[in-house]
Amino acid sequence: MLAFIASPEHGILHVGPIQLHAYGLMLAIGVLAAAKIADVRWRRTGHKSKVIAEIAVPVVIAGIVGARLYHLFTGYKWDQEGIVGTVEIWKGGLSIWGAVGGGLIAVLIVSRVRHLDWLAIADLLHSLLGT
Repeated sequence: MLAFIASPEHGILHVGPIQLHAYGLMLAIGVLAAAKIADVRWRRTGHKSKVIAEIAVPVVIAGIVGARLYHLFTGYKWDQEGIVGTVEIWKGGLSIWGAVGGGLIAVLIVSRVRHLDWLAIADLLHSLLGT
């Protein structure tokens, strides 16, 4: 009984009128931690500070869009939820593979537009993935 940690019912934390889904909250914490680790590793290799923070926002947005698009083409029930349901991400329906693909496309585009060293960014991504 000493190791018991109460879990919120249905994976939702209620903070006043705001509902925080535990999965989304943990995902957001993971994104922030990954961005911080990437920034520290980027600066250790002698690159400019704040580059990772500046490209993180478009990469996260593209990841969310990619996650939803992937779901819409692979698991969405068009006949039940219709066109209105396509934007209701708070009801679920995000795919990790779509998030990775969307984020990778954003990294490629942003690094090209900002004239960043793509090989250095690829090396950073490789080190973050631990492969």
